[in-house]
Amino acid sequence: MKNVLKIINKAMRQNKYEIALIALVIIAAFLRIYKQEEYIDFFGDVGRDMIIAKHVAEDMEWTETRPYAATTPYLNNSMFYFNFLGVLWFLFPSILSINMFHTIISLSAIILGYLIGKELVDKNVGIVIAAYFTFSFYFISIARFIWQPNLIPYFFLAGLYFFIKSFYDQKLQYIYISILLFFICLNIHYSTLLVIPAISIWILKRHSEIVNKNKENRVVNWLIFSTYLYLLFIIWIKLVDLKIKSIIQILLNSQSTLSLKEFIYHGIETMVLFSKFLYGNHNYSLLLYLI
Repeated sequence: MKNVLKIINKAMRQNKYEIALIALVIIAAFLRIYKQEEYIDFFGDVGRDMIIAKHVAEDMEWTETRPYAATTPYLNNSMFYFNFLGVLWFLFPSILSINMFHTIISLSAIILGYLIGKELVDKNVGIVIAAYFTFSFYFISIARFIWQPNLIPYFFLAGLYFFIKSFYDQKLQYIYISILLFFICLNIHYSTLLVIPAISIWILKRHSEIVNKNKENRVVNWLIFSTYLYLLFIIWIKLVDLKIKSIIQILLNSQSTLSLKEFIYHGIETMVLFSKFLYGNHNYSLLLYLI
């Protein structure tokens, strides 16, 4: 019996971070699921989205509807999200079931927060970030109902994780995966445009660093990279039915939440903060602020 206890104690000490992470995920699940059916709100945009999803699932008609963004008459939302929601309604034909599915997805933020902290600094910081995501009112609230902006943090954190991995494993595959995940964020909600400048600079810089270490295939790698970006950009333009003129109007329209001033400010702020982690001068409070 004593030997068994020693083995268990040794295993717990060796895997204390993983055990702590599992405990945080369980706590997070409770905080997000508890009495969820009593607090679900499906008015406004969320109610509209569910009507479209039900139509897609029951009539088997993939929507080409691209509702205008609430903050500007120039920008359409992508139909990607609405068809994705239609698939969910087909699999889980009730509002509560879809919401529970979204809540389960939201638990990935705790795991991704731990992985990001571990990659950037160490496991201790990973657990701190995971705990922050577990008890954060913001992350709890967005996990309790499905809406376009509420899905962005999970895909964005996943993209951020693979991007950070590229600094340690020196593999271009991680760059391509991170770009795809950021592209999904862009198709979920137009607000992702606010961080596109910073993301673009990080990715171009990191891609250049990796490619320059392998000069033999440099031209081929840049050609593949350029083609990949071009195809994703064309797909996005097609999905949102966006014209170049509309992009200019968005940036110059002072009444829009995507005005040029905010576009530049958020891009520079995010780029500067994250650069401090990738190239030195680590600071835990900045890391939490960034995330």
